[in-house]
Amino acid sequence: FYQSATDVYYMHYWQKTLENIFGYSDSVKWFRIGHFDPMGSPISSPLHNFNIQLGKDLGLIAFMDCHHFPTSEIGVNLMGQITPRIGNYQMTYEDAFTFATGDTLVYLGRTPFPYAPANYGFYYQSILQYTVTNRVETVDSVYIYLDSAEQIIYPYDTAALTYPPPPPFYNIRYPSPFKFAKRECFFEVPMNSAESTFTTHIPTEENFCGMYEQERQTGSYNIFCDSCSCLPQADGFMQSYYSEYYTAEHGLTYRGEAFYGPYPIYPHASLIYFNSVNLGPCGTPTYLGIETLELNFTIAPNPVRGYLTVTSVIVPQQIELYDLSGKRLNQWSELSTESKLDVSGFSAGMYTLVVQYADRSISQKIVVE
Repeated sequence: FYQSATDVYYMHYWQKTLENIFGYSDSVKWFRIGHFDPMGSPISSPLHNFNIQLGKDLGLIAFMDCHHFPTSEIGVNLMGQITPRIGNYQMTYEDAFTFATGDTLVYLGRTPFPYAPANYGFYYQSILQYTVTNRVETVDSVYIYLDSAEQIIYPYDTAALTYPPPPPFYNIRYPSPFKFAKRECFFEVPMNSAESTFTTHIPTEENFCGMYEQERQTGSYNIFCDSCSCLPQADGFMQSYYSEYYTAEHGLTYRGEAFYGPYPIYPHASLIYFNSVNLGPCGTPTYLGIETLELNFTIAPNPVRGYLTVTSVIVPQQIELYDLSGKRLNQWSELSTESKLDVSGFSAGMYTLVVQYADRSISQKIVVE
């Protein structure tokens, strides 16, 4: 099927078999490629003895990269498809979340103040640091355990601002353990298809930490319908947009939302530093010029039953407890460098504890048993 002054390529049909392709049984024809010189002697190359496989139902299972041929000889194999759904047709969680014990990740999140003329352009900044304490893999699942600490950078002038957003402030937040199934894809639609969301595959174009990697983005629209004065998925004036970026070996590297209107706000968060035991460090750990993220305080025990002890080098101004919806449940103001908080009256579950100092606020998840 190809001949030049130095190379001759042949392809011949040689067998038909019944194959199991990602659990799908299909009748497959095999076509072997031979690479020879003009005298008929075989040439050892990537395509010599490579088999093109054609399935009765699945179509091409193995083929060659025709775009770069003959400069490059590349054999390609089916990794997955949607109809029938077999294999992997998108980036998996295992591709993105290769986090290992000892990895450190730092995210910068920005939380704008809600709609109001005086609030426009003001936002809180959240510096959220994760340390991977363990990675456990079973036959079908992965569990990543993380410790976290957060620092809040306040706007310069908050006196004139109204309706400040309650914590937790906008950022990329992982539960601990963060768990996912092996071979699980991020989304249920193939690339460039659309349901209520859309996905886009960005092959090796984005550069993060000196590495060109695959990314996947998803977005969803809230559409305002004039006839019903509601927000169904319908044609109309778009009110908001949501997007995420996943990068191979770096996890979730960006999350953002856009709320349109007379005073549009754009909460968003990005990965700014990643110190990987396998890949090495990249990014800037001292972004914004702030001091070290070692926060010099401890909260114990966690999980807690009864009294929680907050130990700090500096006496906090106040400590607040919020539920996961952002509702403040309690506040303590008579504090010391070792403050004991009675949380026995709260139902079992996860809460956000906010420790406020004169120049910053630190929030941390606690679990009440």
